[in-house]
Formats: sequence, C-alpha cells, structure tokens
Amino acid sequence: MLSHIEFRKSTQKTLTCAEAVSSILPRVREQGYGQDNEEQEEGLQCIAVPVFDRFDRVIAGLSISFPTMRCGADTKQHYVALLKEAGLAISTRLGYREATAPEPAAAQ
Repeated sequence: MLSHIEFRKSTQKTLTCAEAVSSILPRVREQGYGQDNEEQEEGLQCIAVPVFDRFDRVIAGLSISFPTMRCGADTKQHYVALLKEAGLAISTRLGYREATAPEPAAAQ
C-alpha cells in the first residue's frame, strides 16, 4: 500500500520511504497511538489515535499538534491518555465495542 506514495522530505526527521514507515507500524499498533516528532514541521509534534466503526475497522484518526518545546514526557503521556479516551468515546458512539477488539501486545 505504501509503495505507491511519493515521500517528500519536510525536515531532517521526515520519514522518506515506505520501509521507514512500515518499520514503526508495529510499535504504533502496540501502543495504540502514532506520533510525528518534527517530521512535518520543525518545532511541532503531533499525536494521533484511531477511530473505529462498529465492525472494528479504523475509519478515521483523531490528532492534536503542539509545540515541541512545551512537551515533556509527562505532558505527552497526558495528551495520549486524553486522545485515547476521546477516540474510544467517538468509536463507541459509532457502534464500536472495545471488548471485541484484540488487545495490543503491551497494553498498560
């Protein structure tokens, strides 16, 4: 799926090939969120979580962006928790049932 995408480098941290993106997907699935650490714009981070439909399919993403200089590890984990909660609330309204989804390998 990623092999047909043209990757354009925006910053020194931009992932520039399908292999680089594919290599992080297992971690994204395991932790339940993805993150962009200045890959698109220097000084800006983004965190995103999936939104599921009633068939347990990912149909959307929910994300926030914030300045890197304002985000320590505790702040990031707080944002991740808020996003996961909001993503689950939206998914539930769309008919998703959390118990039907497989648990991530390292869920905490």
